[in-house]
Amino acid sequence: MAQTLLDSFVQDIGRLYNSTVYVYNQHQLTHLCLYVSRWGPLWATSAFMFEDFNGTLSKIIHGTKNRAKELMNLLRVSHGVEILRERVRSRSNLGQSTKEMLELLSAGKNYVLSAEDQEFILSSGFNLPLEIYSRISLHKEIFTSLLYHQEQKRVNYCVGFEHDGITHYGEIKFFVSKVALADTYAFVKVFKVDQFRFFVHTASRRIVKHIIPVQASDVVLLVHVKSLYKVLQVDSYVCFSPNMYERKL
Repeated sequence: MAQTLLDSFVQDIGRLYNSTVYVYNQHQLTHLCLYVSRWGPLWATSAFMFEDFNGTLSKIIHGTKNRAKELMNLLRVSHGVEILRERVRSRSNLGQSTKEMLELLSAGKNYVLSAEDQEFILSSGFNLPLEIYSRISLHKEIFTSLLYHQEQKRVNYCVGFEHDGITHYGEIKFFVSKVALADTYAFVKVFKVDQFRFFVHTASRRIVKHIIPVQASDVVLLVHVKSLYKVLQVDSYVCFSPNMYERKL
C-alpha cells in the first residue's frame, strides 16, 4: 500500500506543485519501500543525523592549527556540560507533582455560559459560579478550547479520548478545575462517527482507515484532561496526528 501511495504521489507532484520539483530526491521516494524491506525502518538506516552533525563539528572549530586536539577538548567540555545538565534535571524532577505537568495558562474567568452548559455542569457535580479556563498545558503540550480565540493558525481543541471502552472524537468547549489541578476536566462536544462513509484513496482503491468521517452532534461529555490526545480535523474528517518520532521501538 505504501508503495502504491508513494508512486501515486510522485506522479502527481507536477500537478500538485509544478514541474520544477521533479528532481532526483523525488524519484528516490519510489525506492523507499524497497529500502525498508531490505534494511528495516528509515530512522535506523538514515545517515542524515550524522551528516548534519558534521556541520555542527565544523562550526565549533575556530583555530587553524591542532584542529584535532581542539575538537577533542571541545567534545570533552560539551560532554561534561551535558552530564551536569542531566544531574540538575534529575534533581529538579524529584518529587515532580501534577501541578508541574499540568498548567492552567489562561486565567479563570466567569464566562457567560448557556443554560444548557450550566445545567450540564451542575449535573456533573460542579457548583456555580465556576472559573472556566480556555487553555491548558499538559506535559508541555498546549490544548485550547472553543473559547480561546487568540490562536488563528492552529487548531488545538480537536481531541480523541476513550470513554466506556469506546474511542470518541470531539472539540473541547472549555476546561474546569476543582481545588486540585489533578481534578481538571474538559467539557468536550463529541463528534458522531459516520459509519456509512469512508475516505477512499482513488488511485489505489483502498479505504484509509486512519482518516475517520465524522458529523457534528449535541452530545457533551466530561473528560479528565489526562485522557485527551490531539487529532487533526480536515473538513468533515478527523485523523491522527503525524508520527513526528518513532514510538514503542
